[in-house]
Amino acid sequence: MTSVFKTKTALLIGLVVIAVVALAFFALATQRKTYVRIVDATSATDTKDTTPAPGADINAVEIFKSKTQQSVYASAVVSSNLLDGTAGNQNAAKVVTSILGSPQENQEPKYVALGPGGDIIVQLNVALKSGDMLVIHEIGAESGPRAEQYTVSISKNPNGPWSDFDTVAGPHEFIFEGDFPFLR
Repeated sequence: MTSVFKTKTALLIGLVVIAVVALAFFALATQRKTYVRIVDATSATDTKDTTPAPGADINAVEIFKSKTQQSVYASAVVSSNLLDGTAGNQNAAKVVTSILGSPQENQEPKYVALGPGGDIIVQLNVALKSGDMLVIHEIGAESGPRAEQYTVSISKNPNGPWSDFDTVAGPHEFIFEGDFPFLR
């Protein structure tokens, strides 16, 4: 009787372990993603930015998780439309993968220049929740005459619908408070 009990107990423990592992894989497979769209808000007629990388210069997109104190960076570029500057000013910073990962890990060039009116959509492998912070690492003041303006939008789908936020310049932190039905 004892060996039957031990066998049943071992079988039960094995089933519980399998169930826990299956739930963990399911949680990873259904992990939500956040998509961030950044649109350059500088004018194509802006003659102040004559650098070889016109428009907003983005070197990373980050979600800082308030509960775990962890940073999650953009892992994929979904789409991009990078433009040149004023007549004769060709954008030399069009390597879209430069925006992926943490700012310290980025390859050369260490940023992507959107160009006046250009845009990029990146994927972050985490859901944006209340209390989290979306950080846009714009380095225009370091790479050009000043920080350039851009508009940020977020979505749970790479094709939208998009929730637009402020037009800002330079590095910026958006802190999210409350419920976001568009991200459920």
